[in-house]
Amino acid sequence: WQHQQEIEKNAPVIARYELSEDVDPATRPRQLVWSDGPARLGLFRDPPGVQEIVLPDRRLRLAPGYDQAQVGVEVRDGVTVTVAVLAGDIVELPLPERRGSPPAPAAKSP
Repeated sequence: WQHQQEIEKNAPVIARYELSEDVDPATRPRQLVWSDGPARLGLFRDPPGVQEIVLPDRRLRLAPGYDQAQVGVEVRDGVTVTVAVLAGDIVELPLPERRGSPPAPAAKSP
């Protein structure tokens, strides 16, 4: 019981957002494209959250059975350097490979 309490106490807090009533969620894009620099990004199954993160060499989506996740990514010079799962779980979907680009490293769970 104490171990479980410690895990819950140290778990990352995932913010919740709601759109104002005058915004139609169906008109908002649910895909986020990240092309340069470090970032901590979230995925959410329900609107208005992001359903897919597009990096230069892959797409990230929620793993089956998960409603939310957070990932740390870093992209340098058009190449994904790191993908780290910070909360939840994801699946990586490949994009067509670009010539001369090495494959990016796989995501690592905490």
